[in-house]
Amino acid sequence: MNGATLSSGITRALRRQEKKAEENKMTANEVSSQPVQVNRGLLITGAVLVGVGGVLGAAGLLLGSLAVVSATRRWVNQLDTPPSEMARQALHQARAATSAAAEAWRVEGSS
Repeated sequence: MNGATLSSGITRALRRQEKKAEENKMTANEVSSQPVQVNRGLLITGAVLVGVGGVLGAAGLLLGSLAVVSATRRWVNQLDTPPSEMARQALHQARAATSAAAEAWRVEGSS
């Protein structure tokens, strides 16, 4: 078998494959006219699982928040000085420091 015969044989085989591909090719209209097949059972099951997961997540968030609030209340009740009193004392200290700094600035500026 020589090179020319081999080359023409390959060419014929390629043409046959192209012809089969053309015969099997669907047009865009043929493809779009077929409805999409969705497994409704799986779709419904997935939606139910997402809903159940959301409810469980919300319940977990609620329980975690209640635990944090409860622990914070116990901590505040154990304090010797209530947080509101601590805030009043800190505000008083800040005002006293501000007044002292302003007075020192006035005295330093006048001398």
